[in-house]
Amino acid sequence: MSVFQRVGSSQTVSGGSFFNGSTVLLNVVAALSYIAGGCLGTLLAIPPSGVSPVWPSAGIALALVLVYRTRLLTGIFLGALFVQVYAFLDHSSSEMILGSMVIGSVVSVACCVQALVGATLIERWVGIGDPLTEDRRILRFMLLGGPLACLVAATVGVIVLWARGVITGDDIWLGWGTWWIGDTIGVLIFTPFVLTFIGEPRSLWRVRRNYVAYPLVLLFLLVVSVFQYANRQESLKIESVFERQAMLFHHAFSVLVQDHIGTNEILKGLFDSAGPISKESFKIFNVPLLDKHPGLVALEWMAHVPAFERDGFESSQNEGFEIREPDESGRMVSAGSRTSYLPVTFLEPLDGNEKALGYDILVNPIASSAVESARDRGATAVTGKLKLVQDGHADKSGIVIYSPVYERFQPVDTVESRRLHFKGVAATVFRIDDLVSIVLSNLPDMQLLIRISDHDSMLFSNFPERPVHKVIDLPLRVAERITVGDRVWYIIYEPSGQFFHSHLSWSVWWLLLGGFSLTGLTGIGLLMLSGRTLRMEEEVKNRTLELKRSNASLAESESQLRLAATTFETHEGILITDSSGNILRVNHAFSEITGFSADEVMGRNPRILQSDRHNDYFYDELWQYLLRVGKFEGEIWNRRKNGENVPTWQTITAVKNEQGDTTHFVAIFYDITEKKKAESEIHDLAFYDPLTTLANRRLLVNQLSNELAVSKRQGTFGSIIFLDLDRFKVLNDSLGHHVGDELLIQVANRLKDSLREEDIPSRLGGDEFVILIHANKRSLEAASDEALHVAEKIRRALNRTYFFDDFEHHCSPSIGIALFPDSGQTASQILQQADKAMYQSKTKGRNTISFFHQSIQEAADARMFLEKELRSAIENQDFILYYQPQTDRFGRLSGSEALIRWEHGQKGLIAPDQFIPVAEEAGLIVPLGIWVFRESCAQMRKWLDNGLDIQHISINVSSKQFRQQDFVDQIAEAIRQYEVPASRFVIELTEGVVIDNIDDTVKKMRALKHLGVKISIDDFGTGYSSLTYLKQLPLDELKIDKSFVRDITTDFNDAIIIETIINMAHNLGIDVIAEGVETEAQKDFLYNKGCRVFQGYYFSRPMTSADFEVWVRKGER
Repeated sequence: MSVFQRVGSSQTVSGGSFFNGSTVLLNVVAALSYIAGGCLGTLLAIPPSGVSPVWPSAGIALALVLVYRTRLLTGIFLGALFVQVYAFLDHSSSEMILGSMVIGSVVSVACCVQALVGATLIERWVGIGDPLTEDRRILRFMLLGGPLACLVAATVGVIVLWARGVITGDDIWLGWGTWWIGDTIGVLIFTPFVLTFIGEPRSLWRVRRNYVAYPLVLLFLLVVSVFQYANRQESLKIESVFERQAMLFHHAFSVLVQDHIGTNEILKGLFDSAGPISKESFKIFNVPLLDKHPGLVALEWMAHVPAFERDGFESSQNEGFEIREPDESGRMVSAGSRTSYLPVTFLEPLDGNEKALGYDILVNPIASSAVESARDRGATAVTGKLKLVQDGHADKSGIVIYSPVYERFQPVDTVESRRLHFKGVAATVFRIDDLVSIVLSNLPDMQLLIRISDHDSMLFSNFPERPVHKVIDLPLRVAERITVGDRVWYIIYEPSGQFFHSHLSWSVWWLLLGGFSLTGLTGIGLLMLSGRTLRMEEEVKNRTLELKRSNASLAESESQLRLAATTFETHEGILITDSSGNILRVNHAFSEITGFSADEVMGRNPRILQSDRHNDYFYDELWQYLLRVGKFEGEIWNRRKNGENVPTWQTITAVKNEQGDTTHFVAIFYDITEKKKAESEIHDLAFYDPLTTLANRRLLVNQLSNELAVSKRQGTFGSIIFLDLDRFKVLNDSLGHHVGDELLIQVANRLKDSLREEDIPSRLGGDEFVILIHANKRSLEAASDEALHVAEKIRRALNRTYFFDDFEHHCSPSIGIALFPDSGQTASQILQQADKAMYQSKTKGRNTISFFHQSIQEAADARMFLEKELRSAIENQDFILYYQPQTDRFGRLSGSEALIRWEHGQKGLIAPDQFIPVAEEAGLIVPLGIWVFRESCAQMRKWLDNGLDIQHISINVSSKQFRQQDFVDQIAEAIRQYEVPASRFVIELTEGVVIDNIDDTVKKMRALKHLGVKISIDDFGTGYSSLTYLKQLPLDELKIDKSFVRDITTDFNDAIIIETIINMAHNLGIDVIAEGVETEAQKDFLYNKGCRVFQGYYFSRPMTSADFEVWVRKGER
């Protein structure tokens, strides 16, 4: 197998887009690997050449190209670019940065080309498929990939560096040699190392890690450790030499500067101790000083000359003397008028300094500032860097030391006295460049870069404009300071470029080169040893494999005989025929499945197994397919000997000889009866309701979708009948789910009995049923008539009495019908339309049949819009409470009922029957109910504060609000907040709320009674009125529903019901109130039967709180 197996397949891989996810990731890894190798090589760079004797990135790049070919050249280039730009980056200017980028780019390309050349040479002369196990091929591999291929990057790189001026012509061969050596050793060490991790086949190279990679790493680390120790010793030596040079120079320079200060003090002493000094005496005095200090530019005396003494002063000097100053062109002219002058009166030597004679130094701001400082302090002052007048246009600068001289025997202890008796200054002029040159001439071995500055200017610097490339990464820098008069000079010392070449030795470089060379050669030797081991192992493996194959062949022959006998007696039936289909042999399982013994079928045709589940066409097609393809697999129903049909899964295979002719047919089959049964059960669970065995929603939607498609295609019409059992939930909750389930089963049976075979009854869930009527009518009217006929038949069937173990039950359906197809209808939309029609039936009073039409849809849309507006109204509290009086027979007030109205901005006042059902369905009834109760509390508080004694306010509470866990707490909190007596409120509940959860109802009623709130049953008589639950409940009042009161004088049954309710309430000690009283006859009847409280239009309509208050006060009068 190939060491570079991926190279062989790279034609398909490398052609892919670079932006393929795996390719991008591999390129990122390649770039990071190259950078890591470059950083390691940079860390091992040593003086005096500043290059590394090993460049790991060269070996890494070659290994990556060998394995991945051109796929990773982008990553290699980017990694090389980063390393090279970092190494050669010069950010002193944009031009230098661009140059660094050019160098990095060209060298990076050369590194990629070098890796590609090495891989190409190896492929050509070593071979793509060679596993590197032979010594001569390993040597050829290392020679081609190392010394030969590494000529590329070294040659190109050195040429580019020389062309860009990074190295000189003298350094070309040294740079080229060290570069080539570093790349070569990098290949020798790191290419085998990397291949042990990424080379193919992995199993071969994984083994060689132990023999090649890990020993190479250990030896490499050993060499690096020795190098680090030796390099540290070399660095300590270099650091010591540099610090000694810096200190020697600093000491000599400091002494020389202080000598100049002392010289100026001596000159000052001449003028302090003697009388008038002549030019000749000044010259004689300074000759020995100048001889002692040849670096001085001049020794000078500047006399202080007030303006009024100028003429006399100039005439007293030598002929031609005048006080001068430079004009704009630098030519010396007569000084202009000012209060005083400080001209150079005497100076030595005169030669070369003639231009300075008579020069008024006060015109120079730097000199003037230093003179004023010296005069006022009475001490020597030193100027900053200034241009000497005697230098003219030359690019030179100097330093002047000024020492003040005062009139003899005069007090100078204050600034004023010193200014008054100021006589002049003695000055010493020198250049720092001259001082540095004098010190360096006395210390010829100094190789320092020196920078001297004071607080506001650079006095001297021999630092190069471009930073010096350090060949050793040591923090060699010394910072010192010198106090010069009233100034402090700061001096920075760094080694010059020549310093390292003079004091660094090649010993460490040769040590590292030798160590890495040994490591590289060791790697070659380890490759050879591991290659020999692999060859031996491969030979042993091949011999062993041949032996195993020989033994396996013998064992295979024996096992085939045993296997054939065992297989034939499997649990699957096996039948073997000749090419004509005559049965030759069957196994025991065949007889168990079919009931035929082997003797009964021997020589006969398999047609004896044909069942009536398949026709002759099926068997003919099966035979033709078998002859054409040679194999069949599928489900076939066979006939047992006893005539039963049995489903089997059968595989029939044609057996051919060497010439391709069919000699036998083999059929293998097994009984799948249980599998079919399980599938049937799964199908039933998926598509049928387990309780009623009717179709479920899933099957219904599938059938409806198919029926809809057929009806659209054929132009026929069908219908959906949607029914819901009226008051099923009450029955289910009050009598138990088992009774509800039994009722659903009886309903399902009646549906089946009422429908034709082609109609599909289904249960959607709960008490909702849907019947799909086959779309076989040619007109919408015919489909409508048929649907109405079936629906009426269903309604009559479901209205019949239901019988249970110990009781009877009456139940009715609400039925909705939707017709199809219509434009754009879907199965879901048809079901929704039928559902809406069913709800329309419920709103009509239940037990009715309704067709869906557009008005229902419009009503639904209007309902949705109403819900949206209702939410906004609740948020904005756009509601008002009306109050209807509850009175005795004479109209005297005994209480009131709060009735909510919606104050709509556009529609005006909206009655509760228009929005309360929407609030119930939308879940908005709870916040609405809380608002009603709190508003009632606030109104009661207002009436009490106004002296109006309203006995109570009755408030209707919905089932959803009553079932809230914190309902009682909400009531109590509102009563506390408005500080009203709880006895002033009556909570009205419907019968449905009461019996829905009797235990929770009793618990909450008792909590309300504990607060003092009264309880009333609203609309009593319309639900499951029962003496049993009335006896359990802590009730205060029963309200007779207005539906009974309406026909009380004409309907005997209603009269009986009302009389029964009143008597039952009196027996239980519960008050009775009748609502909906609109005539005097109704009032009198109720009163005669025992009802004492009335509510209705006969006494008063509902009113606003203000009108209600007027009505009450009017009654009081």
